[in-house]
Amino acid sequence: GEWTKNKVHDKTAETDKIKSVVVDSIEKLTPQSKKGNDGLFRAFESLSSNKKEGIDTGYANIDRTLQGMKEGNFIVLAGRPAMGKTALALNILKNVCVAGKSVLFFSLEMSDVELNKRLLLMVSGQNENVYRSQSHKDEATSNNIFDNEVKRARDVESQKVWGRLQNALNEIGKWKLEIVEEGIYSIQDMRLKAKIKKKKKD
Repeated sequence: GEWTKNKVHDKTAETDKIKSVVVDSIEKLTPQSKKGNDGLFRAFESLSSNKKEGIDTGYANIDRTLQGMKEGNFIVLAGRPAMGKTALALNILKNVCVAGKSVLFFSLEMSDVELNKRLLLMVSGQNENVYRSQSHKDEATSNNIFDNEVKRARDVESQKVWGRLQNALNEIGKWKLEIVEEGIYSIQDMRLKAKIKKKKKD
């Protein structure tokens, strides 16, 4: 509306306030229920149907506790550094994508290349540390039979690894996944981008 137009050109306006207004404007474009208390009716439908709610993480204990990741939930995965938070998050991402759901992943510290590398190794069943050590092994240079056999075995293993990575690439290529890594995001930034992506790609 007129407020938005004026404030967008007003350099003193608070950025987050403008973003909030933009998001609210986008939400108004979505057809709303005509019922007076839509939340009440949705709650009733939820309780009276056997329809499963939420999206499974793929981890039975977590899914039992959360009853799936549901609309409106804000779920925090916390832990000390190097405790495997990113690995767990990527495993949940993988499980959700394999189930055919769409995922929008905001990365605040790792590049999309690094994240995709970890996904490729995860889906191919290749341990990251083992992969790195294999990649940096010195080739056998001696002419004796034993060293030649070791080199041949490494070549065969490399071909297997390559095949598994290729299969993982094809699998991930089918997922409805988008990784965003354009910098530091506020909650309003993510909310706005998520609303736009929802409109464009569901």
